[in-house]
Amino acid sequence: MSPKEYLYKGTTKVVKEFDLDNSDSLFATLKAPRVVEFYDPHCPACAAYRPHYISLAEETQKLHPEILFFAVSCEKHEGVCDEYNVEGYPTLRFFQKDDIGPHDQGFEHEDENDEEPDEITVARVIDFLNVTPNGKKESKVSLSKAISSPPPSSQKEISSESSTRYAEIYKAEKERYYKEQQKRQGFGKFLRKDDQDISTREEKVSYNEMTTGMKSNMLGTDEFEKRQEVYQIVLDRKKGSSKRLAHASYLLKKVDTKRSYWFSSKMSPEEELIYDATLSLLVGVESGLSKAMTDPIAKSAMQNWLKLLSVSLPSEWDVHRPIHALSMALEDDSLSDDPQTLKNWLRRYYSPSQKDEGWTDSCQNKELQTDGFTCGFWKLLHIVTLGIAEYRGTKNLIDRQRRYSERTKVFSPSLAADTIRNYIEHFFTCKPCRKHFLQTYDDCHKNQRCQRLADNGNDDTSPQHWKELSLWLWEFHNDVSVRLLRERSSKNSSSPPTLANEVAIIFPTVNSCPLCLDDNGLWNKAQVFRFLERTYWPDSHTDPLTDKLLQLEGVQTTTNWKLPSIIVFVALLIVGKLFGRRILGRFTTKSRTV
Repeated sequence: MSPKEYLYKGTTKVVKEFDLDNSDSLFATLKAPRVVEFYDPHCPACAAYRPHYISLAEETQKLHPEILFFAVSCEKHEGVCDEYNVEGYPTLRFFQKDDIGPHDQGFEHEDENDEEPDEITVARVIDFLNVTPNGKKESKVSLSKAISSPPPSSQKEISSESSTRYAEIYKAEKERYYKEQQKRQGFGKFLRKDDQDISTREEKVSYNEMTTGMKSNMLGTDEFEKRQEVYQIVLDRKKGSSKRLAHASYLLKKVDTKRSYWFSSKMSPEEELIYDATLSLLVGVESGLSKAMTDPIAKSAMQNWLKLLSVSLPSEWDVHRPIHALSMALEDDSLSDDPQTLKNWLRRYYSPSQKDEGWTDSCQNKELQTDGFTCGFWKLLHIVTLGIAEYRGTKNLIDRQRRYSERTKVFSPSLAADTIRNYIEHFFTCKPCRKHFLQTYDDCHKNQRCQRLADNGNDDTSPQHWKELSLWLWEFHNDVSVRLLRERSSKNSSSPPTLANEVAIIFPTVNSCPLCLDDNGLWNKAQVFRFLERTYWPDSHTDPLTDKLLQLEGVQTTTNWKLPSIIVFVALLIVGKLFGRRILGRFTTKSRTV
């Protein structure tokens, strides 16, 4: 049994894990009131809900032993979850005593209530199942505390307009940073702040101007010509090969993200970015294929999502091949009845086991017990929103006429955001995550989305408007991090997080980007965008000879252990010859003496 296939099996008796070989766990045929949780073992919300569900079962059975509790792993029993039309995790279904048979779908509490799973009490379970109290007083106490909202004063968002909430802390952090810089330089006098900050050597640009990275993707600029020259140098290193640098997404299953041998180098931050983003893309698309092939609205959302990916991901990535193939497949009605064929086809690009341990170290948070998909998906979203700015919503790609034509869809910042929203609505399986995202997104006043994101994408659209989407997502990401921190504190019955606690999880930190904050502790949007570019927009100049995830079309990736091993072997050979002669000489001298 893989540890990631189940959450309950072998760890508790009060919740029975569904198993075809165990008749006691076949909930559909049992004549008893019962509760069934459908979950994905890779879902962070499901892992967090596990102790609440066990407690709910224990306390409910104290009052009503006849109420049974079950759990179904949708990773292990995908067909069962499809049969019950499970579209997100965790999903709770309630079956009354007479609800027997595989055709009875039970009652899903979210059909009529907006309750979170961990807000359901014993009393609510009894009410849902219509169980007679038997003279016992029903419990009205929630077994798992509903997520308590912090005081209104602490519910402010961290957007650029309300960042004064943290201004004093950031101001003090900058002063601390400058003092540390002064000590490192060893000067006796306090230098000017600009002299102390090594980051000042970075490009300085106003928010309404294109960065060097944006110019390098725009035909006709000096930066574009320079980029092409460097790109050609990389290509020339592989003479006789195809002229397109490609991201070898189909080699993901062959990449060992955990290698730490002395003869292999660790993955670079750029390699980790490419790997995690691509893996999350493939895993997410695979999980949504069944719905995309049968639901017309969901199918449209998936098609638009694939179109957005095709024009916003770096054009050098070979992941465009499966994206294009999937887009064609969704337009082929003959495949609508066989989504499993496409799922099997996707498995050529990655191994299912990579959902568990395949993520890089940067996407493994053991402290929070989360898997890497959410982390990889955030990376993917940051790349996509930056791609909208770098390619001006496809206009730069059309001008370069590289796999694109005048008929290619141009994504305005607003249209790109709506496309992301619709994909999450239909295909993001984490129910709490999906609910919070949609609630925030659909409120125009949250982060001022409707006012900030331009709904046109023409030549007159300013660089500021193209950049705004990536800044909006950055603020959204930080808001989510702060909200989750508050929820964890509430669930653990610990004191609410302080402002310093919240600042600690907001990115970028002062140390990673001193220029992202001005001397008053407020965000500098131009520098934040530059930080996002450096962090999430992979440079296409990566050397294919050393990068474990890049290759030239049709040429196998060079494994990076060969050259170090040859060098070590030659060094050992030389040492052996030198010291071997000395030892042999001494031995010969002693023999003659004897």
